Amino acid sequence: MDHYSLVCAMHFGNTSSGIAYSLKREYCDDPMRITVPDWNAPSSVQISYKTPTTILLDSERKFVAFGYEAESKYAEFAEDEEHDEYFLCRRFKMLLNNTMRREEHGLQMTAKIADITEKKEMLAIDIFSLSIKYFRDLMVYTVDKKGIGVKTTDIRWVLTVPAMWSDPAKQFMTEAAERAGIPRANLVLALESEAASIYCSRLLVTSTELDETDDIFGDGKKYLIIAAKGEVVVFTVHEVTKDHHLKELAKASSGDCGGTCVDNDYKNTLTEILGEDFLEEFRLKYTGEYIELFQDFEMKKRTPLSENQTMITMRIPGMLSGFYEERKNQKLKEAFKNSTYNKSTRFEGDKVRITPALMKCFFASACVGIVDHVRDLLLEKLKHHKIDTIIMVGGFSESPILQAHIRSEFPDHRVVVPKEARLAVLRGAVLFGHNPSIISERMAKGSHGIASF
Repeated sequence: MDHYSLVCAMHFGNTSSGIAYSLKREYCDDPMRITVPDWNAPSSVQISYKTPTTILLDSERKFVAFGYEAESKYAEFAEDEEHDEYFLCRRFKMLLNNTMRREEHGLQMTAKIADITEKKEMLAIDIFSLSIKYFRDLMVYTVDKKGIGVKTTDIRWVLTVPAMWSDPAKQFMTEAAERAGIPRANLVLALESEAASIYCSRLLVTSTELDETDDIFGDGKKYLIIAAKGEVVVFTVHEVTKDHHLKELAKASSGDCGGTCVDNDYKNTLTEILGEDFLEEFRLKYTGEYIELFQDFEMKKRTPLSENQTMITMRIPGMLSGFYEERKNQKLKEAFKNSTYNKSTRFEGDKVRITPALMKCFFASACVGIVDHVRDLLLEKLKHHKIDTIIMVGGFSESPILQAHIRSEFPDHRVVVPKEARLAVLRGAVLFGHNPSIISERMAKGSHGIASF
């Protein structure tokens, strides 16, 4: 599609998703003038430029809501005990990743994803097509409401995909987009790690991060990008070419050491304190409250710890305390007091308080996994390339605990975290949509031989 007036990028992350866009004429004047709409998030989240990767469908599997609205509506239905017929699917991209790993011959169009109750399934292609259609319709509505004056046929759509995904998986997303009403001629697929790299290379890094005279994106510069997101962390190495394009130096690699590792360790701690049977019953009976249980923790993951901070406070859904007392015949406060975590946790009123040391423990496995992978790349596989800069992007990269760990483990490397690192992929995808040729070289995933001598 050579003739276009606007680029709209869609990014479906493991935990959160969003869209961003810019007009072609705006790009020509200022490439970094990219609009990222905000979402009507809960008061605890404040302003959010992404919304949970959650879709809600009715009994006939027709679209009801997406993101925060989907979780809120499902919680309301659950309170009125009207939720059984609904289909709520959270973090479905992560579920798709797990499905791909199980499939012997790669991702199939017949692959299915389970809902939050794990009792109902639906074709993954339908879930993604409905989600893409929601974002497509939202963009078309925005164009009309703001009077931007762009025809739908003049929109170039960019859909991000992980660099590790196979060709069949990319074809899967293309098919989902076509079912959502996006013509193939108007669609561009962007690799998430490349999009993040494009954004960072175009970003004017503030002097608080770099010396004003230093240029880490100059000709011949090489850097490692850590795209730390929900479940998977992707590692990519790029070099800036003489024509200011980007060249991939090594095939993208990944590790299961993303933010969900932290979530899982937090969940495991609650499971030890409350009991696996109780937490599972609470999840099924009060699904909305169960989701809320982890929302505040998600915010605390990205909150810096002060030097004199003694405890971290997180809200607990009101229904949890009464339900625990009903099922266990014991006060929730006593459960925390009698657990092995009684010195690092306590329950007060409607809040759980944990020590900073315990919070750091939740990050341990993720930090070790990321550091091991980076060390293998920089000090072993790519040691002759003399890479001295590490760029961190993705929502998990905004965690001060993770940033501090990377800096302490690699003191000889410059670690750069751009502002709003969670939006680097989304904004970079818009830039890629305007100039797909900016990536000049990629490493082949494999090679095929037809003869040997």
